[in-house]
Amino acid sequence: MKGFEWTSAPDLAAALRAGSATVAAAMAAAPGPAAANAVILKAGGIDLLDLMKEGLLAPQRIVNLRGIPELGRIAEEPGGALRIGAMVTLAQLAGDPLIRARYGALAQAAGGSASPQIRHVATLGGNLLQRPRCWYFRSIHHDCARKGGRQCFAFMGENQYHAIFGQNGCAIVHPSTAATALVAFDASVELVDARGARRTVTLENFLLGPRSGPAARECARARRDPDCGAVACPEARRALVPPAAGRTGFVRLADRRRRRGPRTRP
Repeated sequence: MKGFEWTSAPDLAAALRAGSATVAAAMAAAPGPAAANAVILKAGGIDLLDLMKEGLLAPQRIVNLRGIPELGRIAEEPGGALRIGAMVTLAQLAGDPLIRARYGALAQAAGGSASPQIRHVATLGGNLLQRPRCWYFRSIHHDCARKGGRQCFAFMGENQYHAIFGQNGCAIVHPSTAATALVAFDASVELVDARGARRTVTLENFLLGPRSGPAARECARARRDPDCGAVACPEARRALVPPAAGRTGFVRLADRRRRRGPRTRP
């Protein structure tokens, strides 16, 4: 893994000024100054570290967002809606009394993600905006369609966890578990660009379906400034969840034998 510079942003404005590229844009850039000089904003860093270890991303500098208080809060809005900061961890989501009482499906989705160690570090913003977990996309030895190659290797290869419907030259599925519950709750995300301009978009419209090509990404770009923001595809600042009606639950069918990361015994 290539060496990099490390700095921490004291507030959101400083973070937005510091970031020069999203993770997706830095990965798509051809070798040269744009890729080598990329400054990436870091939430929990789980996916970012994976991409760097896998040789798919080599930023010059990483800007840590952990020290920005407003991004780490869960608060109830007037009218009963819930506002969740992008830096709230999955463990916080799973254990928050208000979320457990009103948004059971979200608490269960967050609590069933990855391992306990990862849930205490991984953030909601990073979870929503992580890059695909497709093993061909993650391999430096496969020049797949999503990275600008000529084919999606999953179509004829190992594809038991890939998309069945909605393929557009790429068979990836979105890796976020929390996104499923939030879309069901009709949640929105508040976005902030490098100039501080804010907008709100439904999460269902923010997340994009599979597509191929080196410019492909998993979330919608900013309207005017596509390559600056926070947290991975980064402009996501926080999620806004409308009041929930009735009880909800989350059930996931998955092969836990393939889980990445450390395991713990009960």
